[in-house]
Amino acid sequence: MNNHRNHNNHSHNLEYLIQKVRYEDTPEEQRRMLETKKILDAIVSFKESHGIRVHYPERDVEQKDPDGFDICSEHRAAMKDASKVIMWYDPTSTGSMFDMGMGFMAGKPLEILNSEEIPNIKNDYERFLMDYALHGISDSFLSDRRSNQYKQMLSRRELIRHTEVPCKFVWKKNNWEVLFEFGMLFLAEKPIMLLNRHEVEAEAQAIDRKCYQKVLLMVDDKHQGKK
Repeated sequence: MNNHRNHNNHSHNLEYLIQKVRYEDTPEEQRRMLETKKILDAIVSFKESHGIRVHYPERDVEQKDPDGFDICSEHRAAMKDASKVIMWYDPTSTGSMFDMGMGFMAGKPLEILNSEEIPNIKNDYERFLMDYALHGISDSFLSDRRSNQYKQMLSRRELIRHTEVPCKFVWKKNNWEVLFEFGMLFLAEKPIMLLNRHEVEAEAQAIDRKCYQKVLLMVDDKHQGKK
């Protein structure tokens, strides 16, 4: 077993790195992957040489998983143990949106390592990320400048934390809020009532690799008592 996978000891020194893992098999994407890997390898090496352990997904978790559930489960365990989330922002990374939901649900502070990549906020997701990085988890809504997206997710987080009934969930492909909320639910290990299962099943059947649709179906199966 990779020694980096044991997060039980010194969790107060563990940082969870959110990064893009899956790149398309094109020359441009492969070039970006190698450039980013070189930067992240250096950052992780520096931190670990100074006694800070890093959960580095592409290094620490086996990516060959037919559906993705085991990968998400390992990431969940690491997120629970981490004291902080560090993120290498990539607007094309959907997995980062799920992981960010787990971090937000777990109440972890966020540092965006390449925040200069968001010089001019272009969408609600970037607006939320900047608010989260600046303010962390706070329920003080009074007369502040935090975005509606931040406040909505904070309200949703509180609802998930305190609910004792299955959370109704509607999957929408390529929607950051849906992926983010799924990450919150997965971290909290709350039962999900999937309202558009047939649609999710159709999407999952069309994908020949791990995907969040397959993970979502497994979570829904668990709630329904299926094996």
